[in-house]
Amino acid sequence: MNGPLEHLARKPFDFLEATAVVLGGATGLGRAMAEGLASHGATVCIVSRSAEKAKAAADVIAGQFEGRCWACAADVASEASIDHLRDTLRDRFAGRVNIAINSAGINTRNPIEQIALEEW
Repeated sequence: MNGPLEHLARKPFDFLEATAVVLGGATGLGRAMAEGLASHGATVCIVSRSAEKAKAAADVIAGQFEGRCWACAADVASEASIDHLRDTLRDRFAGRVNIAINSAGINTRNPIEQIALEEW
């Protein structure tokens, strides 16, 4: 196999050139995914509503995995906050994000076609 996927075929868990954004990355499953990505070489940006929680998680992960973890505060329930996050990521990572994980949120019990933007 030749081409851009050849490297992934040989080393599917090598994320040395990847940049990952993990919404809800300060706790729970999001934190575990951020740690897993960082442990395999990815540069990770942890996003949380709480800047303090995001920074605390990023500091621990950076200490464990060679310092390639950043923190950003954003509220996924706020369109303006997500717009600001987009601009921050564009500036910090030159618009280069390879992996995006949304592990943030609450439980809304509606069929997906009935979920309003505000609930999403």
